[in-house]
Amino acid sequence: MTLMEMSALYDDSALRISGRLAELRSALRVCGSEDESRRLRRRMAELKPMLTQCRKLSCLTARYYDRDFTAMTNTGYDFADRAGLQAWLRAQSGDNSQRRQRLLRNLPRAVAAELTPRQREILELYIDRGMTMSQIAQQLRINKSTVSRSLRRTFQRLRRCLEYSL
Repeated sequence: MTLMEMSALYDDSALRISGRLAELRSALRVCGSEDESRRLRRRMAELKPMLTQCRKLSCLTARYYDRDFTAMTNTGYDFADRAGLQAWLRAQSGDNSQRRQRLLRNLPRAVAAELTPRQREILELYIDRGMTMSQIAQQLRINKSTVSRSLRRTFQRLRRCLEYSL
């Protein structure tokens, strides 16, 4: 799968999640019971981070890796806006194999050197095993917000470290 195909896949997922959030907001407006309202709000709260992740992964895939390179699934996110990303993609439409090789070479080093053992554990559960933040929190017996904060800091650290390798 190419960089652009992967990015388009994440964009599509983000659109679907965004549509589902709109449906839930509409249902919340007409909801009569407090229990149903609470359930809808809880589901919306679960979907919002997923939407953010899909958008960030779309940017990440467009900038950094081809899905064939599985070692790169642990990279940090880029917070580029859509217009900036499109301009960057046009400018970088040539061969990016050297960048990918550098990133592949530096990613394991960055994970080993920059992350704490707990961050590596949470990252492995989240990326490699595909667990949700709630599942990770339950398995590690920590608060869900701790998992979220740890992942955010992990991605920030990796991004900061890997920016210099590109």
